[in-house]
Amino acid sequence: MIIFLFFSCKTSEKEKNDAKTPNEDFNLDQKKCADFAYKLHQDIVSDEKNYINNYIVWDYTQKKIEEKLGHPFTKNEKEIFNYLIQQVKIEDEFQQLNNDGGHLRFVTYYHLEDEHFIIFRSFMEPQSLNYIELKLETHNQTIAITDFYDFNQSQLVSDAIEEKLDYYAQFGKEWKVIAKNNDSIYNLVITQMNENKYKEAYQQLKQFEHQFKETSSYTSLEESVLMASGIPELILKSLESKVKRTPITEKGRWLHLFYYNALLGKYNDANIALINLENEVGTDDVITFLKGNLEIEKGKYENAIPFFNEALSSEKNIMTFHIAKVIAYIELHDFEKAVESLLVMDDFFEIKDIDWNKEFESYPDFINSDAYSKWKERIEN
Repeated sequence: MIIFLFFSCKTSEKEKNDAKTPNEDFNLDQKKCADFAYKLHQDIVSDEKNYINNYIVWDYTQKKIEEKLGHPFTKNEKEIFNYLIQQVKIEDEFQQLNNDGGHLRFVTYYHLEDEHFIIFRSFMEPQSLNYIELKLETHNQTIAITDFYDFNQSQLVSDAIEEKLDYYAQFGKEWKVIAKNNDSIYNLVITQMNENKYKEAYQQLKQFEHQFKETSSYTSLEESVLMASGIPELILKSLESKVKRTPITEKGRWLHLFYYNALLGKYNDANIALINLENEVGTDDVITFLKGNLEIEKGKYENAIPFFNEALSSEKNIMTFHIAKVIAYIELHDFEKAVESLLVMDDFFEIKDIDWNKEFESYPDFINSDAYSKWKERIEN
């Protein structure tokens, strides 16, 4: 039986102090896990990225892989394992999202029998969404993070480590040379992507050792290059690849199916994918917002507004949510309500210096309306 519980990131001082109290019979429960998620979120926002590292315990991953191998790690396997876990930079991903103005939020705690999980949502405007699920266990009378599930990759970190360990182990003592070469190519691809050199990045992928191209690490990197290109045909190719390679039993597949069907214009199928994704991660305002966007795409603007209102009821600091609501009212030719929605934004954002004429250039009737002109005069004065 799976039990879902949903929280905001607010926890009382008493709860935080209670969580720090030593307990001989330390067992995980809703309160401890939710409080841990709260502290994790707060420290990420405060740029305390080592907070995650302090709680990751890789002993569980090692034990899991050794059980699959049927023997304890050899010296070579242990060296490879130590090398691979040093490459897991979940805290860097969270911090980069924070630094880039993204939106990170703890959305769900649930437990399945004796296993406990918390799920974080990462969202980069306008529509880049992912979820990271952390598995929590007890270790030395405290909470330990023992695995991660990345919805975008549809894979546990422990499984990715196991796959790469198996790949590098085949090279014996020469694995370090192969790993160094792969890391060099990988870092160059990432650099070229950051410099918007997507053609060069894609060409660089060919430099990887042939067998490495069979790993999920390579596949994910290739798909990331295609997605970042901004070219609809390549994005569709990437999404199609993700859908095809992801087993139907993987919960992350619903995220891929949403984007894939939305891009194909199959909005009803995209909505079904969102509903199933919501069943996996819990109630989240970004999913609510995306449901509203699908109504926009279907031309059902009036249906979209309740979704945007619901999303904005607790996520007022995401500008995309506000803009989507404004667009819905513009499409309905209700310029007064569109302007009312713009006025609300003034409470949360610095909007005076935004080129609003460019923002709404696709809606000349709105730009030429009295409601819009009066609003522009108001914010400029």
